Amino acid sequence: MRRVGPAVIFLAFVLVSCAFGQARTEPQSINYCDVVAFPADYNGKVLSVEVILSPSEHLLALYGAACVIAAVGI
Repeated sequence: MRRVGPAVIFLAFVLVSCAFGQARTEPQSINYCDVVAFPADYNGKVLSVEVILSPSEHLLALYGAACVIAAVGI
């Protein structure tokens, strides 16, 4: 039977320690219109947004439902 070297045990310890050391950040649910209007306010934050994806021949566009309703005046 082959013995596990101290380097392998140390590496396993470091990886497990790193995994437990990371804080789980829940995404903040934000209106897409606000993110587009004030992107600096959300820099470096974990966000959750709902958008409408509108593909065309040469681009993919994202729209927020609230932005579209506000622009149309509904």
